Amino acid sequence: MEKPPLQEKNAPSDLVLSRLINSYRLQEAIINNTELSIISADTSGIITGFNRAAETMLGYSAKEMIGLQTPAIFHDRVEIIKRAQELTIELGVPIEPGFDSFVAKARIKKIADRNEWTYVRKDGSRFPVLLSIVALLDEQEDIIGYVGIAADITEKRKSEDELLRIADENERMFNNTIDLNAIAGFDGYFKKLNRAWEKTLGWTREELMAVPYVNFVHPDDIERTQTTAENEAKKGDVMSFENRYRCKDGSYKWLLWTSTSDKNQQIIYASAVDITERKLTDQKIEESETHLQALITSLEFAVAEINEEGP
Repeated sequence: MEKPPLQEKNAPSDLVLSRLINSYRLQEAIINNTELSIISADTSGIITGFNRAAETMLGYSAKEMIGLQTPAIFHDRVEIIKRAQELTIELGVPIEPGFDSFVAKARIKKIADRNEWTYVRKDGSRFPVLLSIVALLDEQEDIIGYVGIAADITEKRKSEDELLRIADENERMFNNTIDLNAIAGFDGYFKKLNRAWEKTLGWTREELMAVPYVNFVHPDDIERTQTTAENEAKKGDVMSFENRYRCKDGSYKWLLWTSTSDKNQQIIYASAVDITERKLTDQKIEESETHLQALITSLEFAVAEINEEGP
């Protein structure tokens, strides 16, 4: 009877080979069906892998890139030089602009290097990406290559730009209005004030924020101001009230306030209007009415006396 051939020592069995092949196919399926660009390169920088997402993002085919190009072909040259300068400072060793601009941190520290870059498509158009680069190691922990995984962050950038635009508009509205805008903490201190405060009261914003705001309130209005602030903190409803604030020259200005609060942030958003002139006008009108009423009363007495004396 013929003996079966002896298997070579340490040769993988058909089952092991089958599992390895299936694992490889699974990895290939994941790499080629992800929306993330996955590009690998050898230690000299020559591209060894270029998945479908990379083809879609950059407009190059894998055939055009693998074994022929380095990642520098789809990167901004200015960014490559700038990154080399940053890494030279960070790592304390000279980093030459080029492939090392991408992999120096992964090569020297053997940690992922995560940064925003600009990718340049084959047609010359540009878009921002978040790129993570890691070193590929063999069993002896020696570097055998690198892989870069990039996500297109165009929409994220648009959202960030929109938020910055809105924040800038809000900041300009806050600072340039004639109203006295303020953000105060539940601790009784102003946190932010616009320029109108300086023009209206004469104090600098730094002076106004250095001490509790009740220090500037008229003594007769302090209790009412504190009560209003406490109610604001508890309820968070929009409230309206009046009080007097001391100017740097010692005079007082009447302010009409509208405010609301944020319990989570422990802050009060408030806006005040200088109503000093209106108050003075109201006072003059009241004084005139009082004087007129006194005249009317005097006339009524005079008429009554005349009537009593008769013809």
